[in-house]
Amino acid sequence: MAALNCVWDIFEKYGYSRLSADKRVEIYNNCNEIGSLFYRQKSNEDIDLVIAGSRGEGIGLHFDCDIDRLFIQRSAMGFHSYPVTSDRKRFDAEFELDFDHAPSGYCRLRLMSIQEKIDPDSRNASFLQNIENSLNEQNGHKYLRNDRMLTSAMSHLKQEGWLERSFVYDVAKGPAQPYECKLPYTKFSLNFDDVLALQCSYPSIVNEWCDRRRHHGWPSSDVIEEVRRLDVLAVPVGETEDDVMQWRISLVLGELALVRSFNDTQLKVYGALKMLAKAVLKKSSENLSSYVMKNVIFWISESTDIHNFERNQFLHRVIDGLKYLCKCVYDRNLPNYMIPGRNLLIHKISENERVKVLQDLDNFLSDGESVLLQCSEIKHLLGQDAQIRSRMIDKNENAEQAIISLFSLPPLKGLEMMLQLFIIKTGEDLINFYRKNIFPIIRETNPFEFFDDFSSKTDEEILEFVERPESTLTSSTEENVSK
Repeated sequence: MAALNCVWDIFEKYGYSRLSADKRVEIYNNCNEIGSLFYRQKSNEDIDLVIAGSRGEGIGLHFDCDIDRLFIQRSAMGFHSYPVTSDRKRFDAEFELDFDHAPSGYCRLRLMSIQEKIDPDSRNASFLQNIENSLNEQNGHKYLRNDRMLTSAMSHLKQEGWLERSFVYDVAKGPAQPYECKLPYTKFSLNFDDVLALQCSYPSIVNEWCDRRRHHGWPSSDVIEEVRRLDVLAVPVGETEDDVMQWRISLVLGELALVRSFNDTQLKVYGALKMLAKAVLKKSSENLSSYVMKNVIFWISESTDIHNFERNQFLHRVIDGLKYLCKCVYDRNLPNYMIPGRNLLIHKISENERVKVLQDLDNFLSDGESVLLQCSEIKHLLGQDAQIRSRMIDKNENAEQAIISLFSLPPLKGLEMMLQLFIIKTGEDLINFYRKNIFPIIRETNPFEFFDDFSSKTDEEILEFVERPESTLTSSTEENVSK
């Protein structure tokens, strides 16, 4: 029981608690508002920014996960069945979802209409022109390619300030444009995955998920109805050898709502499965990702009485998840929770990888309730005195809070700060910008009641993760920052 309590407390400190996750969800929802204002102004497009993935779920912290950003372009719409009525809302670009010769959960976007005579200075003009330049004609129809930069909101070409000059771009992976932003004078980096998304009218795919029979109390009827109201999206799959016109149907907004509905134990089981995947399974197969584990926790949550997700059942539910994953790998089929016809393992694990993964999972299950000791990070923390353990986690938490403080400001104030942030010339100026302009507001208002420690800590204590000697980070740069 003592070991269980220690592991539970570690996950609690790592942010896998309902209370902590709820506060982070509020912050990233606020960040969505700030980001949407910023990118609409930057690109002159009808863009909505949504932080997805672990960050948007409220459990991404300590720089251990990417920041997944969806750029939803609202001037375009894809229709499952293209409407012919004249009294409906019109969009600047309209597509029909073409499912011919596409796997379950995928489609092509067949152009049905696009605004003519585009004024180059009008809103969304660049986006619409990019669409025009990204169409391929097949069998008398025009289809939208998935391998082109369609929105200028995702481009970083001006590089006017230190921040954009510090971006290091990686090769595109699937639909995402990945890049890294190294934080000045620290060991930390922020890693971004940016994805364009187009909204779709596809009620049948949502209704099919919402209306299927469930017997164990999760998700609740309220959450199901919330998912029914959320947007369906189409995202590019990245260039493939077969077809550069293929797009993937995404219910990522529904997935966000589901994770946000998790109770405390579900969150910790999810965290444990992600840690095991990162520490062990990904060494055997790179494609056993956090997203795979998210679908595992979804399936075992639906098939287990919700009352069995309690603290004293935490490790039992972790083992349930590993058993379910083992069955899926053995069967070579893990159904996507939102679109079960889509197999998340198809073409993802070679036979050699499959043998290794099954051996890993067999080792996990042989370990029983000590399985989490397979995570070196958990094992290391358990070997520390409780006070040292808390201090080790708190240091990373300080860094995290310092960075996300900007995104906790009121949206219009946050926009003002973002616009200034992107013209700052040096990393030193960036740090002093936070000290002068952001930390005072956080201390005074403690937004979302998340920054309790700010009032009792000096700037130097908050910025202890900055490796450059404090004497070089003087207020002498503040005059340059304020100009």
